[in-house]
Amino acid sequence: MQRPMIVRIGLLAVLVIAMAGFYVWQISTPLKTVPVRLGSITFIVSGNGKVAALEQVEVSAKVGGLITELAAKEGDQVSVKQVLARLDDQELQARVRQVGSAAEEARSTIAVVQVQVDQAQNHLARTQRLFDGGVVPRAELDDARNEVELRAAQLRTANAAHRQALASLEYVRTQLNNTVVRAPMTGLVIVKHHERGTVVQPGEPLYTLADSARPIVRAEVDESDAGKIQVGMPVVITSDAFPGRKMTSTIQKIAWRVGRKRIRSDNPAEISDVKVLEAEIPLEPDTRLRIGMAMDVKISTGTKDKAMLIPRSAVLRRGPDLLVSVVKGKAVEQRPVQLGAFEGQLVEVLKGLQPGELVAIGKD
Repeated sequence: MQRPMIVRIGLLAVLVIAMAGFYVWQISTPLKTVPVRLGSITFIVSGNGKVAALEQVEVSAKVGGLITELAAKEGDQVSVKQVLARLDDQELQARVRQVGSAAEEARSTIAVVQVQVDQAQNHLARTQRLFDGGVVPRAELDDARNEVELRAAQLRTANAAHRQALASLEYVRTQLNNTVVRAPMTGLVIVKHHERGTVVQPGEPLYTLADSARPIVRAEVDESDAGKIQVGMPVVITSDAFPGRKMTSTIQKIAWRVGRKRIRSDNPAEISDVKVLEAEIPLEPDTRLRIGMAMDVKISTGTKDKAMLIPRSAVLRRGPDLLVSVVKGKAVEQRPVQLGAFEGQLVEVLKGLQPGELVAIGKD
C-alpha cells in the first residue's frame, strides 16, 4: 500500500515543478511588441477561378451517320477549315446519282415538250391563214389554239419539275459535303467526344475546340464584393500548379448578372448555394496552362493612406470578439478592436488603438 502512494506523490511533485517552471518562463520571457503605425494599405478582393479560352466551340456534323474517320486527337492544334472528321457517305453518294438522273430526265422532258410547243404554234399559224382564206372552219382554228395552250402548260410543268429536281440535287450534294467536318476556327482540341465507328445524330458534338492563343481566367467573386470590382482593376493570379509564380493582369469583363454556385462540404448531405459574380481576366499565352486549371485571384480595388496598421499575429480571437494586447510599461491590457482591410501579414485597425501604442505579437 505504501509503494503506490509514493508513486502518486512523486508524479504530483513532477507536475508542480513543471508548472512552476512554465510560470517562471512566462514572467521571465519579455513580450515582443511592435508599435501601431500609419501606412498605406491596398484593398483586396479575393476569388477563385479556372483557366478557360476566350472563345470555345463545339464542332458537330450537320448530318448523322457512322464516323469513318477522326483526324484529330486531344491536344492537337488545328487550323481553320482543316478536316476533323468524315462520316459514311455511301448512301448520300447513291442519292446524288439518283437525283442527278431525275434532273437530267426532267431536262430531257423539257426539250421534248418544247418541240411539241413549237409544232403546235406552227400548226396554229397555218390554220389561222387557212381560216382567214375561208378554207377551214372556226372549230379547227379553236382546236389549234387549244393545242398550243395545252403544250405551253406541259412546258411550264416540265420546267417546274426540272427546277425541283435541281433543288433536290443541290440539297443532297450539300448533305454529302456535310459528311466532311471541318474546323470552324484555329484552336486547340480540348475534348474528343467520340471514336471511329460510332453512329452520331445531327448536331451531336464531335470535338470541342478552344482558342489557345487567348487564354483567360473566369474568376468567381462573392456577391458581397460585387460592387467593389470594376473593369480595368489590376489582378494578381497564383496557382498551386506554379508555386511562387505571380501572373499580373487586369479585369477585362464583368458578367451582367449574379449566378449561383453549389458548394458541397466533406459531408455529402451538406450542400449550400452561394451567389457569385464572374469576371474575365486575360492571361499571356503559355503552353503550360491547361483548360480548367484552378487559379487564385486577388483584385486590387484601391488603396488607403494613413491607415493604422498592425501585424495579423497581434490579433487574438475570444469567441466573437477580436482583441489586441496593448503593452504600457509592465502592464498589459487586452483591448477590443475593429478591423478593416488585410494585406499580406498586415491588418488595418479602424477602432480601438492609437498610432504609436505598443501591441504584443506572437504570444497570447
